[in-house]
Amino acid sequence: MIYESRPNVTIDVASLAIKTGNAAILRGGKEVIHSNRILVGVVQKALEKWGLPCDAVQFIDNPDRGLALDLLRMHEHIDLIIPRAAPACIIFAGKTAEFP
Repeated sequence: MIYESRPNVTIDVASLAIKTGNAAILRGGKEVIHSNRILVGVVQKALEKWGLPCDAVQFIDNPDRGLALDLLRMHEHIDLIIPRAAPACIIFAGKTAEFP
């Protein structure tokens, strides 16, 4: 998930991924990179404590926009990319989702 500078989204998405048995790669805004780094660390420690894979929630901690573009190109590894933006930006299995 690619999202703006709201650290609450870091916890919201991590929680939803864990609850649904999925993994998440998070990329938040550069303005809160330090907060997000700490929040993801807390989530990973909690996962480890409960015997779950701590790398189920990962964080891109480099604000370089090129890394987000690299993420968008990883169709063989990533099933769904959700940018927190307009619905036309959601990419599913390498194709832009179509909404009515």
